[in-house]
Amino acid sequence: LLYTIKFEVQMNHDAQKAAVDKDVYMETELGEDPLPQTLTHKPDTAPTFDIIEALEGAGFGCGTLFYMSGCFLVNALAGSVLIILSLIGPTVRCEWDLSPFQLSCLNLSTYAAQTLTSLFTSPLGDRFGRRPLMLITASGLLVFGGLSAAATEYWEFVLLRTLLGLATGLGLAHVYVFPGEVVPKKHRGLAVTGTCVAYGVGILLTSFMAYLTMGIMGASWRCLVIVSVAFFSPCVLILLFTRESPRYHFYNGRVSEAEITVKSIYKMNRKDDKGLKLARNSNDTNAFFNEEPESFSLPYFVKILRASDNVSNTIALIVAGITSHFNYFFYSYSVPRILKEGYCIDDKIASSANSSCSYDRDLLSNVSVVNVAEPLGLVITLILLDRFGRKRVFTVVGSFGVLVLGSLYFNLCEYRYLQVSLLFMVYPVVASSALAPYLLMTEYMPTIIRATMGSIGLASASLGSLTALFIADYVLLVGARYAIGIIHGVTVVFTISIMVLKRETMDTDLS
Repeated sequence: LLYTIKFEVQMNHDAQKAAVDKDVYMETELGEDPLPQTLTHKPDTAPTFDIIEALEGAGFGCGTLFYMSGCFLVNALAGSVLIILSLIGPTVRCEWDLSPFQLSCLNLSTYAAQTLTSLFTSPLGDRFGRRPLMLITASGLLVFGGLSAAATEYWEFVLLRTLLGLATGLGLAHVYVFPGEVVPKKHRGLAVTGTCVAYGVGILLTSFMAYLTMGIMGASWRCLVIVSVAFFSPCVLILLFTRESPRYHFYNGRVSEAEITVKSIYKMNRKDDKGLKLARNSNDTNAFFNEEPESFSLPYFVKILRASDNVSNTIALIVAGITSHFNYFFYSYSVPRILKEGYCIDDKIASSANSSCSYDRDLLSNVSVVNVAEPLGLVITLILLDRFGRKRVFTVVGSFGVLVLGSLYFNLCEYRYLQVSLLFMVYPVVASSALAPYLLMTEYMPTIIRATMGSIGLASASLGSLTALFIADYVLLVGARYAIGIIHGVTVVFTISIMVLKRETMDTDLS
């Protein structure tokens, strides 16, 4: 707020000086002698940049980290709240005497709601900005996630999980879009994939919380829900002090607002902005820049998509989003069940394991060990993405996943340590694959429709997620080997969808 007040006052002062200079020069052209005391300052000589040059000059520092931190925490909270059913599922099933279909409906209600809001509210981010929707999502995750711990009946829990899904779908796509719009292109991969890593961090921390609360302390599942939500609650406070994306303002004709935000980033990065001014570059051929953008409509959206030559890429990325998130959520949900005693045998229904109302301490410990692989693998992928390129790295990740999943399929029941080791190796593959639609949608699409395409990407990802979680219980009842076989086949489709992309996007400017 203080930054905003300071820069608005400065901008008003600069505008007054420019007006005085204009009057003085007009009088000079008319042959009149200007009053000497009128021109008491030098004409404005501040450098003028377009938004790309300005953000490149700002570099990467405390300011960019602050703008990324809110997105990081929101995504970590989403990972914690949305994946927690895989940890509390047996307890909830026994408390309310649920059938496998009723337990699947808990997941279905959450992700169906997320998919619907992702589709129908996608233009809002390109119309009203990224920040308001991210703030609504963060607040909804905290409120509905926390209230779900107080549910006393099954229908109450389903209702709260549905509302949670609605809030998530509204702004979660913008959590991935926003960081890529405030950092230099050299660090864009770090910003977007770093935000994606937060989802795995949320899952990992929630697994440790489950081990401490339910495994060691013997607390109820309600305690785990409350602790996990409270841990990530500072995200709302950070978003309240975060300004809108400068790139969004600039490409929607609000140059002065973009200028204020860029100057605040310079200040927090401890760099001298030298009184910079933002203006459209005279050589800018960006066809999507418009001082007064058209209202969103389907023909307008299709026109821009065709002009950007991204139709085939969009189809490939939607397929990548569905397949990668099917694998990610199917696998994340299944890990505790695969490790649970009895689920390793193909021809056994494992009724004793299925009737258990909780996970023991050793199993929760193994789940935590396996979940460590996700952020570890994502960090390695993050480094490789900025060194070797997006398309090449995701293709290698998918191919490696095909090999590891094939090995896991044939060695699933050999030894517990081998089983845990192979599961540990699979997690980075499915987690890294889930980065692809968010990072590539951000880099392939122009700013004017980036949030819309990000939301469509999230909707396709949610479609894969809800399908995976709905069928997971039924597949695991048949046998864990069948679950691994399904993930293997879907990974093949994901790898092909990445291979057919037309171009590499590393180190390219965002239009």
